[in-house]
Amino acid sequence: MMRRNLFRMTRIPLITENEKAYNKILSKIESLKNDIKSKTFNIENNLVTPFIPVEKHKDVVEYKKRELKVYKYILNLINKDK
Repeated sequence: MMRRNLFRMTRIPLITENEKAYNKILSKIESLKNDIKSKTFNIENNLVTPFIPVEKHKDVVEYKKRELKVYKYILNLINKDK
């Protein structure tokens, strides 16, 4: 006697390319926000590497903030495309 599959395969709802892009950009934005918060905290509390000048650490934070603006702009474009 042949065993039948006891579990039925459930279908996972397909998401559109727009939703995939939205989710990916949103997670990148949240990641950048966490990075900025963490690096700012480290700079304010002198927890940065002593071998790298504090100015370089601040430059990294400023770069991350500019990158965040770009990703927010992309997210805005994705929202308009919905």
